[in-house]
Amino acid sequence: MNIHQRRCAMQVRSAVVTGGAVIAGLFASLVPGVAHADFIDPAPYVDANGVAWFSMAGNNCSITPNGVVGCDLPTPASIMSMTIAGMTIPVPYVPAVAIDTAYFPSHPQWSSNGSHTQQGGNPAIVPGVDQYTTSVYYAGATCTVSVRNDVVCSGMSHEFRVAGLQAYGN
Repeated sequence: MNIHQRRCAMQVRSAVVTGGAVIAGLFASLVPGVAHADFIDPAPYVDANGVAWFSMAGNNCSITPNGVVGCDLPTPASIMSMTIAGMTIPVPYVPAVAIDTAYFPSHPQWSSNGSHTQQGGNPAIVPGVDQYTTSVYYAGATCTVSVRNDVVCSGMSHEFRVAGLQAYGN
């Protein structure tokens, strides 16, 4: 198979996946009783300094007015798989994860010391009964929690995911 044929095959696969996702989304939005995603208003979670504070699946998270996003994990992740320049690097013992610059991928934050947690904890955000995910979008960053208790945050062209005792980032 030459390069042109490979590109065409990749485009077809991409179109099939994208088309399938669009059809699934339309189906979920039109059929009663099928779970769907929900974006919530971040205003109730924003303090006087413009920082949004919330908890998703036990992870205390914050988004600053300049789009820095991070989460303190309830139990440190035993490992975080970071993707840097196409290479996956495993990093042990991760108590917090952050995205704080567009020039470096999401990364462990060992010096967080609870910096994403308000005194007394952050207000919880959980998916509603008929939603598969619930998301907060604020200052260019998004955090989403699924009914499976996975938390995904993105911003500055990077993303991290916390699932149980593991974290992933790019």
